[in-house]
Amino acid sequence: MASSSIPTSLSRSGRARNPATLLGFQFRDPSLFDRALVHRSYCNEHELDAADSYERLEFLGDAVLELVISARLYQQFPDADEGQLTKSRSSLVRGNVLAGVARRLELGNLLLVGHGVKASGGRDQDSVLAATFEAVIAAVYLDQGLEAAREFIHRIMAPELADITQRGAPPENPKSRLQELLQGKGRPTPSYRLAGRDGPDHSPVFSVEAVVAEKVIGLGRGGKKSDAEKAAAEAALDLLLSDNFSWGADDGDVLHPPVRSGNETGEPGDTEFSSAPANSILKRFRLNRKG
Repeated sequence: MASSSIPTSLSRSGRARNPATLLGFQFRDPSLFDRALVHRSYCNEHELDAADSYERLEFLGDAVLELVISARLYQQFPDADEGQLTKSRSSLVRGNVLAGVARRLELGNLLLVGHGVKASGGRDQDSVLAATFEAVIAAVYLDQGLEAAREFIHRIMAPELADITQRGAPPENPKSRLQELLQGKGRPTPSYRLAGRDGPDHSPVFSVEAVVAEKVIGLGRGGKKSDAEKAAAEAALDLLLSDNFSWGADDGDVLHPPVRSGNETGEPGDTEFSSAPANSILKRFRLNRKG
């Protein structure tokens, strides 16, 4: 059976000789940090077990990171719902963000990899760097527990956490909100259909209808179809939550459908309620598009 020990002479060099200098954290068991810097390709070339790579630590570190970030966001945004918290967490723990943290710590320079991975620039791949950082988190956790890991993550990821604090909790996707609201009322899932396109090819403006059971309940405009769909969903929400809403007769119209226009950032803009039936509004859209 292959040896399960990582040669210290191979695994430590330069700044890695003192993790406290690199991470601001003093390991009681430095071998944990050593293991966090070993790629599977290195194990393959040096007759080490696959378990000597960082992969098991990565698995644990991913869970510790999600827990710490989830708890931080839960406390920081007491009014945010589950969907908003999930989006905020995803923006912090996605691979390219963690890879950026690893680059800031220069972990790639210390990572032990096989010749093939080294030659192909694998040390600087986002997936490899993100996994290495998660492995380091697990090493900290195993060495000194959850509180030490929490302090480490908060300190090392301080710029990323400060950015999310400045931006605040992301707004919930209006399409998701609309779907949940309709489902709660026992209505079908909404669909979105293109009502028109205006403007030149390099700067189009799309008009999209939010439709439920063949009834138009919101109209949206935006520079992208996705923005127009979000604007239409926001308009539909405005209608459903207003006193002007009526499911109408069986002719496919809903009276007073609001119109939303997405702004340059893709967020819905002001709402305008119309006193005309939906078909009349769409007719005006089409006349304007032709003219």
